[in-house]
Amino acid sequence: MGKINLQMYSFMDGMMNDSRENFRRAAEMGYDGVELFGPDFEIPAEELKALLDELNLQPVSLHAPKTEMVEGLIPFANTLGMQFIGIGMEVLKDEESVHSFAKTLNRIGKACAEKGLMLTYHNHTQEFADCSRIGSVPGATGAAEEKQAAGEACVSVQPENRHAAETALDGSRRTNRVIDVLMQETDPEYVSFELDAGWCAAAGFDPIAFVEQYSGRVKLIHIKESSRVVGPQPPMDFSMLPRDENGAPIFPEDLKKTMEDLKRINCRAGEGLVDWKALKETADKNGCRAYIVEREYSVSGNRLNDLKADLEHYRTQIS
Repeated sequence: MGKINLQMYSFMDGMMNDSRENFRRAAEMGYDGVELFGPDFEIPAEELKALLDELNLQPVSLHAPKTEMVEGLIPFANTLGMQFIGIGMEVLKDEESVHSFAKTLNRIGKACAEKGLMLTYHNHTQEFADCSRIGSVPGATGAAEEKQAAGEACVSVQPENRHAAETALDGSRRTNRVIDVLMQETDPEYVSFELDAGWCAAAGFDPIAFVEQYSGRVKLIHIKESSRVVGPQPPMDFSMLPRDENGAPIFPEDLKKTMEDLKRINCRAGEGLVDWKALKETADKNGCRAYIVEREYSVSGNRLNDLKADLEHYRTQIS
């Protein structure tokens, strides 16, 4: 697969909270580069650059904690010598918010381009919902109900039935999903996309067909396994949740369960819905620049063991 990078969020298991040590762990495992997120920005940029140089880790990209923080992180990204700066998620509550967000992406993307950076947007499953029906219902799963309401079949695929899983993915060309609208209404000169292939497949769509449909727009790909199709999930607006004395969100039990259930579809490397070899062949031909492993769930109960197994699989099984 060539160079394989790691999204540093993958260390978030509640135990490994030292960013500096996590960078060392990534290097020791053999990852070639990293994509940064929240806690990593607490390290001064010059210090972090020296650390990554020492560890021979390429800083590929970063995810800003919030959309409005992207422009403030441009100097940080420039100091590290990155090419990409990204938005990990936006809560898109309705069709109007989708169109408004496209304008925001163009504005921020232009500011990034003026400083030599390409802005990317990273998807979850919500972006594969029909744009006219997207809604924000914290804690609701809604997959079967949403598809039934739309007259669509809701496909639930067990991980052991891999052939059925692969053939269940929708490869048709769509134009009315949230992700389609964002593609259509953003300027390719300023805005590219980081396709999370695992969430794309979990939403029920074929990432290979998606990359072909939007040739040249997908610059980064998240390598994430998903064991089954759950359909486009409603966005989770954590800003609406009550907070504890430290300002952390207090999650209702039903929302906790929903989040845990979604994480659990992140299965072992090679056991999910995506044909990674075929996806890489297609993505390489259509402008993808980097591949980044992201792990949401510890299948073995040990996050480091899972990340090592992920790297070993993708290194040896995918040319």
